[in-house]
Amino acid sequence: TLSKILADGVCYFDAQGNRVEVDESAKSITDKGTISIIACEHPSFECTASGNVITENCSVCTMAAGTATITATDKTYDSAPAEIEVEKTGALKNEPFAITYAVQGGSILDSAPVNVGTYTASIKIGDATASIDYVISKAEKAPNMPEAAMSVSYSQKTVGDVELPEDWIWSEAASAKGLTVGKAVEATAIYNGADKGNYETESVSVSITRQACTHTYSEPTFAWMTDGRACNLVFNCIIDGCSDTLMPFADKITSEVKIEATCKEKGNYRGKKDAQYRRCS
Repeated sequence: TLSKILADGVCYFDAQGNRVEVDESAKSITDKGTISIIACEHPSFECTASGNVITENCSVCTMAAGTATITATDKTYDSAPAEIEVEKTGALKNEPFAITYAVQGGSILDSAPVNVGTYTASIKIGDATASIDYVISKAEKAPNMPEAAMSVSYSQKTVGDVELPEDWIWSEAASAKGLTVGKAVEATAIYNGADKGNYETESVSVSITRQACTHTYSEPTFAWMTDGRACNLVFNCIIDGCSDTLMPFADKITSEVKIEATCKEKGNYRGKKDAQYRRCS
């Protein structure tokens, strides 16, 4: 039967050189006269696409030259593109080809996307285009997230004074909140990095407690009594916003010479809180 001599890459022509179309189900050819069987020279190839697969066939005898299949792997955001692969079989005649990217149902992209979204990767061979959709999902939480509780120094008077990790800012409403010593204040920190929008959690509530002043005191001020026989030592805290004053002791003047005077102008003195004092005459 005729089916025994049918094969890929073989064409059938009648005596006048007209091609005879046959397939594997053919049992006989009638009214065609002499049949010539010759090998196809595959003068050209054409491509067809189905989903993510392109098949290339001879345009004369339909022999399959090969296929190209594009695949993509869904992923969670990590600032790198998704893995896209093209698997080829056979010997494709219409190479090379490139992978193109687009937002699903939208515009073509200049390069492989890295941000969260649904995308389409495509290859084109000849006039056929195969494509595959894939998803980049949000990562769990933004990097460098602040701790849920902070203890800050006395010098930090408002939430806006409190420093946050890199790429984090205080919300506008929180920034102006005042801080009271020993009292926790709730404030919202927001992620503001270049890749914001790629994380499930990009804000956090922070409990801030302002500590009491630890005091840094100035050099002492000597306050002499009007009779010149006693003075008070006054130390003022120099931390901004603190008005604490320290008066550790008062010293009385006696006739005992503790340090020989070297000054001659009345009322001059030298010394610090833990030193001996003298009044010059």
